[in-house]
Amino acid sequence: MIDQPIPGMATHGLNVTQWRAETLQVINWGGFAGHHSVPLDTVNNLFTGPSGSGKSTLLDAYLALMMDSRTPLNGASNDNATGRARSAEQRSTLSYARGQIGTTRDDYGARPKVLRGDGGNTWSAIAMTWTRGDGEKFTALRLYWVPAAASKQTDVKMHLATISGEFNLASVEPHAVHQFHHTRMNAAFPGLTFADSYLKFAAGLFKRLDIGANGDGASALKLLARIQGGRQVASVDGLYKTLVLEEPKTYEAADTAIAHFRELEGSYEQMRNAEEQVATLKVIATAYPALREAEQEAFLIDTFRVSETEPDAATPLNLWRYRTERDLLDTEVDTIIAEKEEQDGIKRSAGREALSLEAQITENLAQQRDNGGDALQQAETDLKTFTEARDETQRARARFEQQTLLVGPTPATREDFTALHVAAGQFLAGYAAAEEDLADRIKAAHLHAAPYLTEQDTLLKEKTWLLGRGDLIPQNLHEARVLIAERVGLDPADLPFVAELIDLAPEHNQWREAAELLLGGFARTMLVPRTQGRGFRTRLNALRLKPRINFTLAAIGAPTRTLDETLLPGRLIFRDSPFTGWLQAELGRRFDYACVPDPTAFADDTRRRITLTGQTQDGDRGAHGGHGQRPILGFSNERAIAEINDRLGELANILGDAARAEQRLTAERQQLGNIRAAHQVVRNTAWDTIDVAAATARVEAKTAERDALLANSDILRTLQKTEQNLRERRDKAVRAKNAAEDRIEVLNGQHGALATRQDTVGDLLADLDDNPHVSLADDQASRLVAEYEKFSTTGAHADFEKVFDHIRRGLAEQVRKAREDIRTQTTMLTNAFEAFQRNWPNRNLGTGVESYPDYRAILDDLIAEGLPQRRETFTAKVVDWSGEDLLSLHSAFREALEEISDRLVPVNEILHGLAFGPGRDRLCITLRSLGGREQDRFRRELKILASHTTADLSPDDIEARFEELRAFIKRIRTVDDGGTSGDRDALLDVRRHIHIEAECLDKDTGEQISIYDSLGNKSGGETQELIAFIVGAALRYQLGNATQVVPTYAPVFLDEGFVKADAEFAGRAVNAWRGLGFQLIIAAPLDKYTAIEPYMDQTFNVVKTADGHTRRQRVVGLTPARPVPRMS
Repeated sequence: MIDQPIPGMATHGLNVTQWRAETLQVINWGGFAGHHSVPLDTVNNLFTGPSGSGKSTLLDAYLALMMDSRTPLNGASNDNATGRARSAEQRSTLSYARGQIGTTRDDYGARPKVLRGDGGNTWSAIAMTWTRGDGEKFTALRLYWVPAAASKQTDVKMHLATISGEFNLASVEPHAVHQFHHTRMNAAFPGLTFADSYLKFAAGLFKRLDIGANGDGASALKLLARIQGGRQVASVDGLYKTLVLEEPKTYEAADTAIAHFRELEGSYEQMRNAEEQVATLKVIATAYPALREAEQEAFLIDTFRVSETEPDAATPLNLWRYRTERDLLDTEVDTIIAEKEEQDGIKRSAGREALSLEAQITENLAQQRDNGGDALQQAETDLKTFTEARDETQRARARFEQQTLLVGPTPATREDFTALHVAAGQFLAGYAAAEEDLADRIKAAHLHAAPYLTEQDTLLKEKTWLLGRGDLIPQNLHEARVLIAERVGLDPADLPFVAELIDLAPEHNQWREAAELLLGGFARTMLVPRTQGRGFRTRLNALRLKPRINFTLAAIGAPTRTLDETLLPGRLIFRDSPFTGWLQAELGRRFDYACVPDPTAFADDTRRRITLTGQTQDGDRGAHGGHGQRPILGFSNERAIAEINDRLGELANILGDAARAEQRLTAERQQLGNIRAAHQVVRNTAWDTIDVAAATARVEAKTAERDALLANSDILRTLQKTEQNLRERRDKAVRAKNAAEDRIEVLNGQHGALATRQDTVGDLLADLDDNPHVSLADDQASRLVAEYEKFSTTGAHADFEKVFDHIRRGLAEQVRKAREDIRTQTTMLTNAFEAFQRNWPNRNLGTGVESYPDYRAILDDLIAEGLPQRRETFTAKVVDWSGEDLLSLHSAFREALEEISDRLVPVNEILHGLAFGPGRDRLCITLRSLGGREQDRFRRELKILASHTTADLSPDDIEARFEELRAFIKRIRTVDDGGTSGDRDALLDVRRHIHIEAECLDKDTGEQISIYDSLGNKSGGETQELIAFIVGAALRYQLGNATQVVPTYAPVFLDEGFVKADAEFAGRAVNAWRGLGFQLIIAAPLDKYTAIEPYMDQTFNVVKTADGHTRRQRVVGLTPARPVPRMS
């Protein structure tokens, strides 16, 4: 037995330097209505009672008094709740102040069931008095005012105060109605000091109660709170990290680096935002002027009223048209008049010259006769005749050659021509038979192509029909259905064909042909809701339809069913339709054909079967054939359209071949006709008419005869030359006179036409000039003149109508283009504005064109501020960001690990003085590094980034450096701040980078006896003992040090303490806490009472009444607690 106390260690009584809890007071806290004062033993206290009686309520009062509002209450009873601190899922000062005992539901939903404050104000208070061995006392209190409307923790008004000495908490009740007014209470309770924040309140507690001698008081309080919560742990590593170690300083260093980097990131985002905004808006600088230019263009052209094409339309365009045409007419008429005068002078002069020359010719001829010129005249006459005959023979031969190319070269002699003449007769004799043969072959080719043309036409019509639909119903059936629907007053969609409602399941598509053959007739049945009944037939009767439509009155809304997949109907899928249930039943009844691959599966029975090719068996009956018909079943016609396209491709090839064959035959027939025509020319031609050689010989002989006559008389020769000259001059004068007369005639015609047009234009122009609603501004006239110059190449009136038509069409195209430009530029503007709003929302800005000035102002400001300047600013900040924050973070990793290691030294020193386990050995906590590639790589990357300089980097390198930094910083950011889930804690929490174990060492030799790692294989008592030793030693360090006899702050609250330990282990755990000098306040259920009670100096039984109120009873008559055993 362990029964001897350690000399100098804490036992009954108080140490002069140690604070212990003396009294806990609550008012209106949970089930404790009114004022309750709980005197505490300075060594050990046990609160026991049934589950839910209120044990944890008292311990939570201590937490609520000492801790900030982020600390969860009722941690043990809530089974380690992990919700938000003081959230709706956990107990809170609001629920405790009102005494919430459950939840009720009414017409307005769920609401708390409370002992007080239901519909009214209430209040609550907590106080604890501590005492020290020298008799000094100190009290801290919290006062809560709960308004009737309070619905969350932050609605509760809290007051924190301290006072030296004892304090009767019941005395604050008169001040509750004044919501604990500080001035009133200070006057009523001299020495009472209110703190205006928890930080000041806690700082006062730390200082007065000496909390946190080896660390900050906040850490010590947090450790006390974690110990009180009694969290479940599975290993020594988890125990130490969860209850002893706090968040490492790496988090604070990381947050500092993140905060400073956020400034740099803000500068980058500003720069990028500016660049992106400029990129988004830069288009408006050109789009808006282009829009206005297009609007002006469209407006100007619209003023011409180009679309009014009537000749007498009162439009500015017609006004310009007729003014321009009038000017052209006037100019051309003046030109014609001047030219007529000029041509008239030419005519008179040439006429006089021709008469004079004709008289000279007559005189010349008389002189020739006087000098023997009659023979010469006859020779000239004959030569002229022979020359004309030769010329005609040459022309006839040329025609003959051209027309007889297909029968070979033209004969050179009469004998050759005679032979060709005979051959032509023979060809013409056989022509009729040859032509008839070709005609028959052409007809046969045409007849061969006819059915394919018909099929092509049918398929094209069918394809056009199917492209506009989603099913395979033929056009004639659908059109008949539409007529029926119109007659009976229904929507065509209410009269579906069966084919529209069924399709083959994809996995059974190989049965499609069989289904088409079996169900094709039934699929063409139109379904009519049975509710239409007799009225449908009556209204339909008078309608005359070309196709015969089968219909069936079918029930709607019938229940659907699952069909047997071995039967063909079971391999169908059904469109969602009111007829689905009826259709499934009908198909199952009428078409229950089993699907078999081929006829070998047919049997001599009454069962019906169908093969893949569509052959059916129905007992002794069967059917086969009908393949190649156009499909009708299905929800989609894509397959049918594809088949049509394939067949159309085949037909195109067939018809192409047929057309080419027919073209060849037709060409042969045409060529045969051409050859016939050539032979006919041969038969119709006499040799003399094309004998150029003979005609030429006659001309040469007569020429020689004339030349001989001239050679014998110089006078005749001279007179002949003179005559020739006179005739040429006369002919020239006659031609000039005739040309002038012809030109005058043309000019007269033109003048007359122009004069008529002048009258018409003048009348039209007079009407327009008199119309006050028609005018032509200078800018309009200038634009139309420019258009005229663009299209006119001659400036002549004859081209004006054509030019004007070009102008009209050009203006119409230009206004179309202008409107298209308006739409395009408007779209570009609105797209830019909408993109800006999507990325940078601003409710003061619209997205219409009218918002252009606002966006242009933004763009101008951005340009004025200068993108290069923003980038220079960003670059400067990157350079200035020296990396000190990353150096601090790098150091924080080392320091955090050192702090954990350093803290183990005094904790192990304390443990070395405590006997552990039944062998009274010693417990030692050890630490080893876990390492890890990711952590090591992160630390290396951190060191490189922290030491890398940016002073000499280029702008591109600067941005790359920033992106590298941002990617790094992202890994240590919280998820809410844009971090990667899991990275931050995995990298920053150095507690994860180490593993902690406990070793049991021989008390004499120091040799290792065992290692404590996992607690899963330990009993509850062993676990409680380990927790007491490890956590108690760590707490002792936080509240004192290894050299002090006792911790300066003694109270330790344990909720659900030692619940898994038997009497022996509970005793060892309690004695460990007592041996370390702590004052225990334990809450444990009744079933653990007997194991813990022997070690307790004071026990309270906490019970709850039927109405939900709690009271506590001190258990008296107990034997004194067992003394603290000797621990060394």
